[in-house]
Amino acid sequence: MESFEIIRVDLEGFPCLKIKGYFNKETGTAILPIVDELLGSGKVKILIDFSECTVLNSPGVSAVLAITMKIVEDFQGKLVLFGLNELKLSVLDFTGVTELAQTAKNPADAIQLVKS
Repeated sequence: MESFEIIRVDLEGFPCLKIKGYFNKETGTAILPIVDELLGSGKVKILIDFSECTVLNSPGVSAVLAITMKIVEDFQGKLVLFGLNELKLSVLDFTGVTELAQTAKNPADAIQLVKS
């Protein structure tokens, strides 16, 4: 099984979670407490960078949907996803993630969306 890494960075004052490698169930389990910590500290505008994510499998998509619903519906926050290739974007469209979260092509566009 491929490994993954979640790197927490700051983009113009907004928390950004950079996903490297495989986004599967284990990645979803690992990212949830990070999101919970951010939300608990009042940071409800969050970015997720998929530019170095090699694979997003079905349990990973389910985790992204759960995170999206928590941020957007439970905390009335904003989630912007960027660095998605066409396959990942179409899967997230199909599963309804993009109805709640916004998507951007690059970090600069993502920052503009999260600020609006």
